[in-house]
Amino acid sequence: MEFIQSLILLAIVLVVPKLRKVYFSSEAPPTRNRARSLPVGEGGLNRLKTSRLTFFDFTKGLAITAVVLIHSIYLFKEKFPDFDPFWLDSINNLSRFAVGFFFISSGALLTSGLTKKKILRIFMPYVLACIAIGVFQQKSLDLIIGGVFRGDLLPPYYFIPVLFQFYLLFPLLTRLRAKKYFLPVSLTISYICYATPGLTYIAGVHTFGPLLFLFTFGMAYSGKLKSQKPFGNISTWALIIPIYIGLQFMLPAHYYNSRFFYAPALFVVLHYLWYKFRALEKVKVLQTLGKLSLWIYLVHFSIESFFVNLIPYGFNYSVFIYILLITILTTVASGALAKLFENVYFQFLSLVEKKFLHVFLVKGN
Repeated sequence: MEFIQSLILLAIVLVVPKLRKVYFSSEAPPTRNRARSLPVGEGGLNRLKTSRLTFFDFTKGLAITAVVLIHSIYLFKEKFPDFDPFWLDSINNLSRFAVGFFFISSGALLTSGLTKKKILRIFMPYVLACIAIGVFQQKSLDLIIGGVFRGDLLPPYYFIPVLFQFYLLFPLLTRLRAKKYFLPVSLTISYICYATPGLTYIAGVHTFGPLLFLFTFGMAYSGKLKSQKPFGNISTWALIIPIYIGLQFMLPAHYYNSRFFYAPALFVVLHYLWYKFRALEKVKVLQTLGKLSLWIYLVHFSIESFFVNLIPYGFNYSVFIYILLITILTTVASGALAKLFENVYFQFLSLVEKKFLHVFLVKGN
């Protein structure tokens, strides 16, 4: 049902000229990055942080909250497999913009491929989290190392290997992004991989293919998304959202992350609302969660599993209250722990950098 729904949406987008135009247009490549680095001070912390585009913080905060909600449902269904899944699947499906938001943001904000900064800011925290999870699960060293590359130590961890693949592909994609076929070919590749299980996973590693269109969409619309000017044709963009919602009720199933049209449409609509009315800027909590989204992503699933096992559900009150409670507790606890881990990690990097700088200066003298 999920794939049929996706094919119906594809047919609608291809048949309706206005939808086809907004999804497959491509702007000129930006000449420079609007997100400038902060002045460099002593220590690694300043060099690893950049000035914030608060709209992207907001979307990442909304996305990571949706990820927590999705995994609340996932863990509940795992614990109670006989529970009627219809409404839980519906909430899951409506939340499946989350991963799309992260890849759209990555495509829009990237200006280079894999760098030392990205390794230190993203991949090292991921490796440390994998080691901690592997040790806790009493896995052997080879299984921990394999789990780091495959991203399978915890269900959400596949995201980082896929992101790593996009970083490696970014220089090539940059050369192609001005071509008129950039988005149509990306979507074609995504659909082929989406429909072919053998292309979704290779050697146990989740491949970039099913998510390529979401990343290249962010690249293609990078300048517009980073600007403070609302998108035009907003009614056309918004049209796809009620269609998606209606179809997921008509074709019920548990949907996954390849939401090629829903995630971009919702992202653009939120961009429009953010810069047109400015009301969303007041939701500071989502901006805060967005800034901590990597660390929340790394810790939330373990915390969520703890709460699901700790808090009983006896079917004597609404399942929606239970899911909401788990989601809120996990988000709050993950946010607090994420802030602590981020501060400790960057302080550690700063100390290491100062130590190496001191050794270098002593040897130089």
